[in-house]
Order: sequence, then structure tokens, then C-alpha cells
Amino acid sequence: MTIAQRIGQAAASAETATRAGEFAALAKFIMASGGVSTAARAAETASRDGNLGPRLARILKSGLLNDISCGSLQKAAATAGTLAAFSDYSVIAEGFVNSLVNASALDTMLASMTPVPLQTGTLGAVSTGAQAFSVAEGSTKAISKLSLIGQQQNPQKAHCIVVVTQELAKASGANATALIGRELRNAVAVTTDTQFIATLIAGLPVATSAGPTSESVRADISNLLKAITTEQTSKLFIITTPLICKMWPACRRT
Repeated sequence: MTIAQRIGQAAASAETATRAGEFAALAKFIMASGGVSTAARAAETASRDGNLGPRLARILKSGLLNDISCGSLQKAAATAGTLAAFSDYSVIAEGFVNSLVNASALDTMLASMTPVPLQTGTLGAVSTGAQAFSVAEGSTKAISKLSLIGQQQNPQKAHCIVVVTQELAKASGANATALIGRELRNAVAVTTDTQFIATLIAGLPVATSAGPTSESVRADISNLLKAITTEQTSKLFIITTPLICKMWPACRRT
């Protein structure tokens, strides 16, 4: 990685942290106010944009938080101010989602996955890929066959709720906002990972461990990797528990 790439990566990480912090601050203000509608009134009447800053205050004042569904506005028509507020909200919401990369197995792997439209339908996959051939000049050129398989895709939704005390919601300072943001992030990570892993292992046969020794652990990992079909563009991930991960350094040859 070049110096320019490292600088760009650091800048992107800082931007993500800032937007995720704004998302937590918005959630904290709504909880302290007792709901979206009262938070909107508080931001409208309070000085200095309710101590939120112009971006978050604009989101609350627009009233769009009651009309957001699946990342889009339910309203048939929206004013320029509402669209600007929606743009602001999309930025901070995306920042919060991006911050999950260090908390969730799903979000860590997400960058290596193939994105598909978020809707119910048939999802296609390549079962037999295209093949290239090396041929001599003037000779017959072979043709390969591309085969596709289809599978029904049903979107899944994870829902989680975080409850905080009124004292925490109304507490001032960055620590309270950071705590709420961290708990929101952890709650989302646990919920999505539970659903994600349950979907991954559904219908898979249970492999029997070779034993408790270091050699057995290495054999188990080897057998699991051998059971996966890979290609040149594949990326492999291992999902395990913290306890097992902590024990792996002891699995060395003697």
C-alpha cells in the first residue's frame, strides 16, 4: 500500500467515525427528547440548533424521520429542504453502517461479497465458468459453455432495540454519545451476525472434530477448508468464537 493510499484510508476512517458519531448524537437527542416529534420541536425552538449543529437539526426539523422506509422517502413529493435533509441523513446513516466493519462478521465480509438488488426474486449464479484456450495461429478456436443456476432470494431484516436511562440520554459530553453509539453498533452487530450465521449453516452437515490436540485442530481447519469450492477470485474467512481464537496460538508443532 502506497503512502497516498494509507492517507486516503486514514481519511476515510476518520470520516466514517465522524458520521457514526453524528448518528449516535442524533439518536441520543431523540431519546432525550422522548421521541422524534418532540425532538423536532426541541430542535426548532432551541438556540444554536438545539446544540446539534445545522446538519442534524435540519434532519429533525424536516420531519422526514417519520417517512423514511428502506432508504427512500415514502412521500410522493418532497421539498428542496426535505431532500437536503434526507441527503444529510443518508450520509450519517451510511457512516454508521460503515462503522460496523469492526464489530460485525457480516460487515467485515461485505466488501468481498457480490451485491444484489434488495428485493424478492431469483438470484443467478455461475455454476460453470467461461474457459479460455491457447491455440496456434490459423487453428480452430474452441468454444466454452457458460452455465447458470438460479435460487430464490428472500431479503431478511434484522431488528434490535437499545434502551437507555433518561440520565444517560440527557448527559452532556462526548462519553455519553460514544457509549450510546457503541451500544447501538454492538446491538446491530450481534443481531445481524446471528441471522447471517444461521443462514450460512442452515442445512450444512455437522463435522466431527478430530480431537483436542494441536494436530487435531489443524486437521479440523484443513478439512473445513477442503470442503469449500474456491476459484481465483475467492476470499476465505474463518468465523469462530473469541475463546477458540485465543487458543489457536498454542496450536504449534512441538
